[in-house]
Amino acid sequence: MILKLKSSWFNIHNLRTYSRIMSDSQKQRLGILWFRNDLRLNDNLSLDKAIHLVREKKIDTILPVYCFDKLLFEGRSREANLPKLGPFRRNFLIESVENLKDNLEKKLNSYLHILYGEQDNEIKNLIEKILAENHDIHIECLIASQEVPSDEVDLQNSLKNFLDSKKIKNIFLWDNLMIHPDDLPYGHYTKTPDMFTQFRKSVEYKDSSYNVRKSVQIASNFSLPTFRLVESLSQKMPEKVKIAETSISAILGMKGGEDQAELRMQNYFFKTDGLFKYKTTRNGLVGTEYSSKLSMWLALGCISARYLYWKVKEFESMKASNESTKCLVFELVWRDFFKYHSLKFGKRIFYLNGCYPNAGSYKMNWKRDQRLFEKWINGETGYPFVDANMKELKETGWMSNRGRQNVASFLTKDLQIDWRFGAEYFETMLIDYDCTSNWGNWQYVAGVGTDPRADRYFNVIKQAYDYDENGQFVKQWIPALEKVSSEYVHCPFRMSLIEQKSFDCILNKDYPLPVVEMKHKWNPYSNKVNRFAARQKRAK
Repeated sequence: MILKLKSSWFNIHNLRTYSRIMSDSQKQRLGILWFRNDLRLNDNLSLDKAIHLVREKKIDTILPVYCFDKLLFEGRSREANLPKLGPFRRNFLIESVENLKDNLEKKLNSYLHILYGEQDNEIKNLIEKILAENHDIHIECLIASQEVPSDEVDLQNSLKNFLDSKKIKNIFLWDNLMIHPDDLPYGHYTKTPDMFTQFRKSVEYKDSSYNVRKSVQIASNFSLPTFRLVESLSQKMPEKVKIAETSISAILGMKGGEDQAELRMQNYFFKTDGLFKYKTTRNGLVGTEYSSKLSMWLALGCISARYLYWKVKEFESMKASNESTKCLVFELVWRDFFKYHSLKFGKRIFYLNGCYPNAGSYKMNWKRDQRLFEKWINGETGYPFVDANMKELKETGWMSNRGRQNVASFLTKDLQIDWRFGAEYFETMLIDYDCTSNWGNWQYVAGVGTDPRADRYFNVIKQAYDYDENGQFVKQWIPALEKVSSEYVHCPFRMSLIEQKSFDCILNKDYPLPVVEMKHKWNPYSNKVNRFAARQKRAK
């Protein structure tokens, strides 16, 4: 009896001392699964890797982690000093993480630990605390997706150095691209062609078909052995902000998360045949169905580009291949192009003069006129097509592709404001903000990208009559123009005072006068402008 008591005392008293001298082979092997912009279970290469390591008995338990980035939630942009994260993207991100957490619990009997802070520091601190407080644990590896933007690459490199110092393996996997870097026909991504057409032709092996790896299906009957942190090491989810949703939103009722992404894809592809009509409707402006809207979920990795590519191919095999199915794949290729473009040029995608500052003859004396910039932000430029799109963005966090091209061109070519101000405002407001696509597109429109052209210009009045001929979209977002005739709805500055009174829209009172004269003057009589404008009675 005495011997048993002593033995029991020895076990309890010396357990921690004994565990300190345990060899790594005797300790429980832990893998940290760090979710980043891959907020899904299906076709998640990091999660798949973690499951395989468990099944192969190379690790014993997994710690799934997501860290809300303090620099994103509290930081401000470099040039325009805008909040990095606006309310719409904030809520969509939180919804997506909540859905990931729920799915881990329901489908894999696991648990997502939440952190908040500067991501690299939080991951390092987490590792230090686990090692300090759990002497029977050996951290075998950290598994995460390999990110593309230069700031994230710097973070990864800092973390890799720390992991090496702790003798922890780092496993970063390319999971945010449709075409894997190892499958590029020209070798390393630093050899990526500068022009999109060259890139597309190099990766396309036949008409609208690409070397895309099969998506990975995660077993739903697998119970992921999960290491649970003490409560003091895990943090609360940030709170969503209250937003009044407008009934005219183009993304009405759409929420964040993998489940919503799958629902939208199934509905748009297979139930409504929206995919089959995509090319003819994608320049639309009104309603929820003119485009797929899948970019919102792609941006956070709630759905993968690989998975979407193979779903398009499934649709084509079930129904038919047409210009619309090819067009959606084409957009995924554009997305990859901007990511490889970012990998090749790094921080230069954020430079004022672009990736090739000495190339071409196009130079712009960029302005930083805060008054004009705020007029643009608030939809008060006096050009209805610009203003309606900017109001939609401000009230919903969404803007059509056609709208983005026009407001970007207007800011850079007509207002001549530093294009980075516009890129940063889009970063703040757009739910589907994707760093490389956003900055690549802004460079392209501004004429400082890899295809620099001085004459890339969108005539916003011509575009308005081309894509919103009768002013339905504009009137939806600018009630002051509701009674204005189709003749003047996109150029109210042409109305006489009598016509202003007739249409109940007094300029400089109900609707602003133009803040600038357009760079390329608009001639309402010219057939080169557009067929509708050519029918105008007279120029005011």
